Amino acid sequence: MKKLFKVAFFYSFIVITTISVAYGIFFINQIRCIMVSYSGTGLREVDNGIYVDPEMDDIEVQLLLLNIEQSRDRVSLFFDSITASPTIIAGPSKDIMKKYGANLRSPGMNHITFLGTYIVLGPGGLNRDVISHELVHSELVSRVGWVNRETKIPTWFDEGLALMLDYRYANSDAMWMMLTSNGKNAPELPELANMHDFMRYTEKSPFFSYVTSMREVSRWWNIVGLEGFNEFSELLKQGYSFEEAYQMTESRYTFPDVGK
Repeated sequence: MKKLFKVAFFYSFIVITTISVAYGIFFINQIRCIMVSYSGTGLREVDNGIYVDPEMDDIEVQLLLLNIEQSRDRVSLFFDSITASPTIIAGPSKDIMKKYGANLRSPGMNHITFLGTYIVLGPGGLNRDVISHELVHSELVSRVGWVNRETKIPTWFDEGLALMLDYRYANSDAMWMMLTSNGKNAPELPELANMHDFMRYTEKSPFFSYVTSMREVSRWWNIVGLEGFNEFSELLKQGYSFEEAYQMTESRYTFPDVGK
């Protein structure tokens, strides 16, 4: 029995060590974000949960803080409140995105982890549109739960919702009509369900996946509104699949007597 226990312990140790090393290799940027509050990172905390490159001067920092505050107001107005409190890491150089974000040509990104969400803003992401976009990702996690977001929410919904508060896409309908030849070349939503396929479509056009997602989520939101979104979130927490919650909520608000 003791020998069996020792063998089991040995192999468990090997498996746990292997997983930990693999996570450290493939998710090093996330680990750096999680450890950002500890000394030695070289970043400067300018407000609660907001860290910046020490090379940012005071004027740049104050402008960033103003943009974050106004972005939070934008999100709070849309959702009637703001429940998420992500850690924000920002800098005016590409080094921040390289070290804490990812090697993507993106002005900002969001690490969604079970320990919290971490927004990373590069030189092109210090404005209200990008910040608002990333805050919506964090807000969605806060409202539906980390497990539901990771296992149920398709990428097109996550991105489409974020784009509703990203005014860079204010003319998304016209852009969608042009890029898809009036819908003839539009991708089906299941083709945009995971990030890999979502990003694959951006090879055809940087905006192809995004405007398609926003078009659908805007359509749905205009039917259900905030009240419907809150019901949708509760249905997910109760164990319904994304498809069930999405369709049930839409039916409920398209035909108000359904479910009464």
